Parts: sequence; structure tokens; C-alpha cells
Amino acid sequence: LALKTDDGMEIALKRMKDELDEEYSCNLFQREVTALKQRNAVPGVVRYHGSAEVRYTSSTPEGDITRVIRYMALELMECSLEELISQWQRTQ
Repeated sequence: LALKTDDGMEIALKRMKDELDEEYSCNLFQREVTALKQRNAVPGVVRYHGSAEVRYTSSTPEGDITRVIRYMALELMECSLEELISQWQRTQ
């Protein structure tokens, strides 16, 4: 849970799982961001508000390792997925 600084709206933060293959992880993240942006006005799809990548380096006995944590800011849902689907089916 986070607050957007421009309007105070509550949003959900999705942290993408770290993958061993950085290229795969980056591509997966970019595909999901692109898909969410394209469907931002589609009913039943959470709204996309933004994304960020945070890079950090940690020291190990084998040397420094740089890792990337990726986040997406999404519409906060106030119900479970099951409740949302049931509600959506009643309106069809």
C-alpha cells in the first residue's frame, strides 16, 4: 500500500520477483507494463499508475553483485478477486 504524492490516492505496489536471468526478468516486466498501459481503460482490469526500477549493489566474498528490484503502482482493490468476479458477473 502506498499513496500517490500528486493526489493522495491509495495504490497497491506490486514488486516483481527477482529472477536469476536479468534479461528475462526485464523483458517480463516490460511486457506486463506495456499490457497494463494498453488496457488502462478496460473494465475489470486494474489501472496502471506507474513503475520504477531500483538498482543496488551488495558485497559478497565473491565480489559485488548488482540487483534490480522492479515495482508497479496499480489501482488498489478493496475486495478479493472472488468478490470482484462475482460482482462483475452480476452486472453482465
